[in-house]
Amino acid sequence: MRVISGRAKGALLRASAPGVRPTSSRVRNALFSALGPGAICGLRVLDLYAGTGSIGIEALSRGADFARFVERNRRQCESIRESLEASRFSDQAGVSCMTVKKYLQSAEGPFDLVIADPPYSASNAAEILAELVTRGLVRSGADIILEHSSRDSAPQPSGLLLSSSRRYGDTTLSFYSPSSDTEPERRP
Repeated sequence: MRVISGRAKGALLRASAPGVRPTSSRVRNALFSALGPGAICGLRVLDLYAGTGSIGIEALSRGADFARFVERNRRQCESIRESLEASRFSDQAGVSCMTVKKYLQSAEGPFDLVIADPPYSASNAAEILAELVTRGLVRSGADIILEHSSRDSAPQPSGLLLSSSRRYGDTTLSFYSPSSDTEPERRP
């Protein structure tokens, strides 16, 4: 697996551990195309259930300022660190080797772009996405993208609005943004 575009185009990413379902290059390319050219530049990215780290590394290659990778598998965390070093993004990234639930309890934000790719069998995606909003981890206008099985409908997490879902074979990308009624009240 390689980086598709940007500064690190062609860089080889470390292979995944058994049981890890890496995001295909077709889906990665579709995800960044949907966001638009140059949309990643200067953003802070949160890659939840990072797996191989391919999505966060792709974001860095396309101009993101920083990416936080959250993955519970220690072998995968080491692979992500090796891929970051090989693609020369170690100084723009952090790897948190723990469950997403544990990470969210002490995470510091805010982030401009969140990509979540939980195991397709996970049933708590709506809860995890809603927690991003309640903990203030996403900026107003942030993009939150959930990768899930095409057999499942997009969850409806509280505090987020579903703007679209796009199917790519067995994978669907659902795009969310914080709803305006969940943003903190601004004082004059």
